[in-house]
Amino acid sequence: MKSIRRRALVCRSVRISPLAPYEHPLRLNVYSFADAVSSRFSASPCHIGESVAVCESLAPDRIRRWRMTNHRHSAGFTLLELLLALGLTTLLTAAVYGAMSTYWNLAMDSEEEIKRAQIARALMKKLATDIQSCTFVEQIVQTGEGSETEEPEISEVTTSVYKNGLIGTDRDLVLYISRPSRELDYVITPEALSAFSRSSDLMIVRWLLADVSSGGLATAVAAQNPDSQRAGVAGLARGSGGVNGFGAAIELADVNLQMQVTSLISSEVQSVLFEYFDGIDWVTEWDSTTLNRMPQAVRIELVLRNAPSAYDDPPKPQDLPDSSHQLVVPVPVATPFVQETAI
Repeated sequence: MKSIRRRALVCRSVRISPLAPYEHPLRLNVYSFADAVSSRFSASPCHIGESVAVCESLAPDRIRRWRMTNHRHSAGFTLLELLLALGLTTLLTAAVYGAMSTYWNLAMDSEEEIKRAQIARALMKKLATDIQSCTFVEQIVQTGEGSETEEPEISEVTTSVYKNGLIGTDRDLVLYISRPSRELDYVITPEALSAFSRSSDLMIVRWLLADVSSGGLATAVAAQNPDSQRAGVAGLARGSGGVNGFGAAIELADVNLQMQVTSLISSEVQSVLFEYFDGIDWVTEWDSTTLNRMPQAVRIELVLRNAPSAYDDPPKPQDLPDSSHQLVVPVPVATPFVQETAI
């Protein structure tokens, strides 16, 4: 007891305010310990500030250890901790990137599929409208035995200058249709010499695949659109004009005159196939003037691709593969097919 009082008297020169222990976290614990010492030795006349000084002198090792521990923890992260954090961050970033990349590819594929379906639907609708607008007049000729008329065999049909119906191959389709002009800009027949001029509701529509290897009009349209070519195919083209001017250009194979009314309407088409149903089989060629009848139906098959671009050649491996679209269009003016059977 006397030693404690002696040390307290020595430390009177280091007077500490009673509020000082709260100004630093180190003195907080010391202050609590000083309260315990003062309460135990209540007979001591030491001021509370002196008790703090006494406690500091009594526990120097404890305070030194606390300071060293606090300094060590505030130095920063170790190398192992940094490496571990870096590795976890890398794994998390790779996982997020992989998920976003997969989502982006699926979203782009879905968008391309929807776009192709819309293009195919629009083209099919336009083709079906043109095919179902065809006009056809069956040619009747006289037989050599009398004045009665009957439907002749195909070999006996005499071709005329006027053609109607449809004439087509597997990649080229010419339709003679009836459709009023929206502008009603009709001219008299002698003046209807250009491909644009129309003298009546009758007109000609031609669908073909623009391919550099096909020759004629198809090559000219493909050469006019070099940026749309991929593997030599520019896309699907359509031309329309009057019966006199456009019809004469087709008969004479006048490419320059046909180019005035023909344009590329879809560069997404990679290939096209027209087939004609004669009542029994599907054939790839049809001439209504020669056969003197119309097919029962026309089957259309379009193969669509990604739109070619001058900045994206060749196509990327992740691009959506080519897709096929089919449509069977019945021909309203066709005579119902009746197959003859032996009794």
